Amino acid sequence: MDTLSRERGYAMCALIREQNRRRPISFSALWCRGCTTFTGGDPEKRCGKTYECPQVIERFKREARQETR
Repeated sequence: MDTLSRERGYAMCALIREQNRRRPISFSALWCRGCTTFTGGDPEKRCGKTYECPQVIERFKREARQETR
């Protein structure tokens, strides 16, 4: 399995945040909004660095499963 690089994690984080802007009333959107607010938008501080964010990790795992099919 591929490992999640910092750059790929940041890209996934940006994608998740963009998707959450389209549906602002969801747990995922509230999570991202809080994370962004409390870190001042600094990706180095978001969720202990985005490659440790549970939402990013779940998306990475889902993509990895799809690639192995």
